[in-house]
Amino acid sequence: MAPSSRQLFHAVLLLGLCSLAVLSYLNSGLLWPRKSPHLRSRYLDTASQTIEAQTTLEVGKMSPRGDNHDNHSSRSDDELPKTTPYDPPTYISFSPPKGVKAELSGSTTKGDHISSDCPDLPKVAPDIKENFTWWNTGVRDFLVFSAFLDNRTVLRHYPIVRVNAIYIGSSDYINYPKFCQVWFQASDMKTVYNRAYRMDIDETGYQDQKWKPLFLNCLLDTKETRMPYAISVVDGRCNQPRGALKIIDSRIKPKKEPTFGVCIKPLYGKYDGTGRVVEFMEVTKMFGADYFIAYNYSSNSTTLGPVFKKYINDGVLTMVQWVPPIEVLRVVNLTSGLKEYLYWARDLGQQAATNDCLYRLMQNYSHIAMVDYDEFLVPRSAKTWQELFKTLPKNYTIGSYKFLNRFYHLQWKTDPANFTDPRIHKYRPSTLLAITPEKKFWGPGRRPKQFSMARATLGGTIHHGLLLPGFKTYVLQPEDGYMHHYRAGVGPAVHTLFYRQMMVPVEDPDMYLWKFKDEILSRIDHVFKETRAPFTGTIKRRR
Repeated sequence: MAPSSRQLFHAVLLLGLCSLAVLSYLNSGLLWPRKSPHLRSRYLDTASQTIEAQTTLEVGKMSPRGDNHDNHSSRSDDELPKTTPYDPPTYISFSPPKGVKAELSGSTTKGDHISSDCPDLPKVAPDIKENFTWWNTGVRDFLVFSAFLDNRTVLRHYPIVRVNAIYIGSSDYINYPKFCQVWFQASDMKTVYNRAYRMDIDETGYQDQKWKPLFLNCLLDTKETRMPYAISVVDGRCNQPRGALKIIDSRIKPKKEPTFGVCIKPLYGKYDGTGRVVEFMEVTKMFGADYFIAYNYSSNSTTLGPVFKKYINDGVLTMVQWVPPIEVLRVVNLTSGLKEYLYWARDLGQQAATNDCLYRLMQNYSHIAMVDYDEFLVPRSAKTWQELFKTLPKNYTIGSYKFLNRFYHLQWKTDPANFTDPRIHKYRPSTLLAITPEKKFWGPGRRPKQFSMARATLGGTIHHGLLLPGFKTYVLQPEDGYMHHYRAGVGPAVHTLFYRQMMVPVEDPDMYLWKFKDEILSRIDHVFKETRAPFTGTIKRRR
């Protein structure tokens, strides 16, 4: 028997109500979160892999994908803020007007007697110090090292405390800690109180990486205007934490002129090359570096100690002790130099150090380079970076300036005996003796280095920066500048066909840096005379 019109009406109405219920459930995020940070980071890791494979992008052009951390958000020039290229994006101030009490969301306030969200937690002193060690949060194989206040609101419309962390679990899906406990100091400078907030995650490593560097993001309340000073990571809102991290103020300050900070990759193995370190520091300072941060894993303090002490006393260097966490040491067989090198120094530890350094320099330096001691970002159309960047495009959407890689193999070095200056015989600088580069430049997807704009960068991998939404990469023309990469071969991969094809020397030597010969030698000579450090021209490191 055919259904009546009334029955058909009821059936259609019921079907419509069911459809609305399903859509409402999906949109609520309970079944498939629309803004899942885990899903977002998975997509971004894939984008990073695409960049790593890219080798033929035309230089001097904007990268179509660049190193964008998200390809879904882009802004037209009409929508861009009217500001200088060195200013941060929109940001939130944490300095309330004098005499005005901050609004405290979800709390009771009576004068300076402020109630904590978790009153039973042990209090964290406002003068908490950094201990520069990795410690286990006690939450599913997450280790944390440092925490930074980020007031850029490109990704989110509220300030964030970013916790520099690594994940050493075996699961591909990262079930990250869900809560952070943040400590504030009241205006009476005596009362301290805490707030509990939700967390999300930004992965910054590669998709196929076993252990992953990442940021645990504590999403602050915009109504809380006091500066946070400490943070704990927990799995329950008011769970007892294992410890607390000092929050470093990384809020970007507007700058009228470019300033240059340099992140130096961790020293690993028996590193004692004073000649290499001094040459790198002095030549990079000559190009315009304002400040350096270096990470020390296992360098020789007897030989390198006087050199590092000089630069620290001069106020141009911070040295961060970078010891592998005990959880990594339990897994890695440290009697095998290869494993130690692969798991910590080159991969996981190097990427985590890049993230750490970026945020330590972000407040005071507009352009941040991430390089090794054998890598020199050489301006070729100007003497200094400051002069070079005056000639490069300054579009606000440019988030990084990429320098192509070109190897200057040390086995092609010129014999110092060919020169009369005794300082060349004494210090044997690679920048003056290794004058025979490869014929070809490596593409922007293979071994480049860059200056990352502090206002536009989320984090970094070994060779690439991860940009915030809406920013792109500018690839320099070789005549403007490129990376001089001084090393003996390129490891086991030198035996592959691609590397053999690349290792073809030029016919005419590159004498560009010889125009700075006297300045380079004078700088190096001055440092060794001042420090009386022993000259060791080679770098001994385990491979």
